[in-house]
Amino acid sequence: MVEIVQAFPGTTDFMRNELNIRIRDVEPTPVPVPSVAPDVDIVSTFGVTIKVRVHEASESPIVLAGKPAGVKGATILWALGENPPVDDNAWTFSGNTTKNVYDIVLPNATPPGSRVSITAFWFNNKMESGPAATAVSVNVPGLGAMAA
Repeated sequence: MVEIVQAFPGTTDFMRNELNIRIRDVEPTPVPVPSVAPDVDIVSTFGVTIKVRVHEASESPIVLAGKPAGVKGATILWALGENPPVDDNAWTFSGNTTKNVYDIVLPNATPPGSRVSITAFWFNNKMESGPAATAVSVNVPGLGAMAA
């Protein structure tokens, strides 16, 4: 019955409202490109796995939620070296995530003690990207010796 009322050309939005029928948004509000960079925290390291948390910069590090309005998720990037790269092409894509906690898995051949820089940026539903986070760095502990 609702479909018939919705489809009838003589039905006005006032009538729909009176009948508690959802009023269609004929001009959807565009979602803007993310305008702020996220914060990236290193949660833990184990072998070649680095657990990071990506969150809204203004948020307290204790709170686990934290994407700004209109943000679908984050793109995570990493790079080996003493300093974060200045060239965008020097970063390695780790993955896209809609979660705030993400595991970066480096290649097994990554030497223990290597310095890894990590950055991220938000993206919206249209996969439009915002600015990159200030890179954070950590030394890879390596896998360590296995017991015999």
